[in-house]
Amino acid sequence: MTKKAKVKMLFAMLPIFGLTLAWWSSVRARHACDCLLGDIDHPPFYSIRFALFPQKWILPGSPKGLLPSWIVTYAKPKSRPAQGFVVSLSGKVLNTGVPLTMPNIVSLKTSFDNFIRTMDQLDRALQPGMTYSNVVDLLGAPIAIGTNGSVLIAHFMFSPPTLPHDCLTNGYSIEFTNGVIIRKSPTLMGSM
Repeated sequence: MTKKAKVKMLFAMLPIFGLTLAWWSSVRARHACDCLLGDIDHPPFYSIRFALFPQKWILPGSPKGLLPSWIVTYAKPKSRPAQGFVVSLSGKVLNTGVPLTMPNIVSLKTSFDNFIRTMDQLDRALQPGMTYSNVVDLLGAPIAIGTNGSVLIAHFMFSPPTLPHDCLTNGYSIEFTNGVIIRKSPTLMGSM
């Protein structure tokens, strides 16, 4: 085989190599999210997409600027909240949050007043004695889960529709024992 033929074959194989590398990177991204979610009750896998600017796809706190990464989302079909992850090309989870492309509890087109009304309805719906599975059906997967002895603490956060630039978030920290709510506390947080 001549040197010229070897160079032509190398250039012909570059796209195949690139596609294989991209596929492998997306598999690692999905695996990293599945491992992060572990055994908790979470929505099923929904989609994975490549993004150059992840802050346009996930709220709140996504890395700013040009950052090639994968957006991995989990959601039930036609459900309200969804869970999203920003994952680097090497498979490291950079951020979790609410995907902007998914149907969430509050559409980004609704007014701030509707957001407050919806959060008030959720607050009244979350009562001590409610099971963890019912809470997940109502609010979606928690953004974080921790334990304190026999108490499981789940954190849920939602972004108001009129402030899409990490100005204000609203959610709940809910404590469970034996799979039922024992305490809930609303969270209100701002970031610059």
